[in-house]
Order: sequence, then C-alpha cells, then structure tokens
Amino acid sequence: MGDDVVAGEIVDLQPRLHRFARSLTRDREEAADLAQETTVRALGALRSFTPGTNLRAWLFRILCNVYLNQRRVARRHPAPATLAVSLPDPTGNGLHSVEHYVLVRAELRAVLEAFRQLPERYATPLYLTAVEEKSYAEVASELEVPIGTVMSRIYRARQMLLARVAEEGL
Repeated sequence: MGDDVVAGEIVDLQPRLHRFARSLTRDREEAADLAQETTVRALGALRSFTPGTNLRAWLFRILCNVYLNQRRVARRHPAPATLAVSLPDPTGNGLHSVEHYVLVRAELRAVLEAFRQLPERYATPLYLTAVEEKSYAEVASELEVPIGTVMSRIYRARQMLLARVAEEGL
C-alpha cells in the first residue's frame, strides 16, 4: 500500500476521527483542531505506519496521544474561570430552561471528566462500543486483542466510571 493510498484512507477516516475527538473534548472547535492535528501528524509519520496493520487504530492512538499531551499542557496552564449569570424564571416552574440546560451539562461534564480519567486501555474499548456502536468482535479486531479482553476492559471501564461518578456525588 503506497503513501498516497494511505493518505487517501486517512482523509476518508476524518469523520470518525472528528467524532472520537468530539467525544473526548465535547467542544466542536477543539475537536476539529484535534482531528486536524492528528491528520497532520499521521501524514507526517506515514513512513512509520506498517502496511497491512490497522490504520484506524493507528490514527486513534495518535489522536489519543495528542489529546493527552494537550491535557497535560492545560493542567500546567489552566484557563481563567468564567462568571456564572443568574437568569430569572419566566415560566414560574422553578427551573428556567437555560438553568435546566446548565444543570444537565454540569452532570454530563462530570461524567465526561470521569471518563477522561479512565486509563486509555479501558476508555478506548468503551468509547468504540458505546459511541461508535461497534461490536465486541469489531473492537477486538481493531485493537488487536482477544474478544474476552475487550469484554473485560469494557466491564472494568464501566465499573471505574460508576465509582468515579459516585465519588463526585452525582
């Protein structure tokens, strides 16, 4: 498989890269940047790709590494805090639709943060089955591990996720 063919396949996988990046960042622009950075790095490292191996897994690994590196940098240089604004409740039902939306997003952010704390070996199979809606067999093939390993890692990922969310008091 030539570099041009692999480059074409990388371009074809952009929607999947973007979805995976979006699941990690929960931000459209950040996900687009992450997917683009992954593509740039993959195209720059085409010579290190072994033809006949799983291109998608290779790209997802690059994306994960880029994402984790960005998180490490962000931890060292945190973003400034924003001020919350209280809106009146025009409906009189106790929760303004914007307030309800903010509460739901806060809960989702807590779950996402718990997911982000999972070790990659557990988070990736969970993501591929839950978000990408792949079968255990497809995930096993993509990650090049036995199906039992995939099942075990997904089980452990769910247990760790539940424990972390419970610790946060959701």
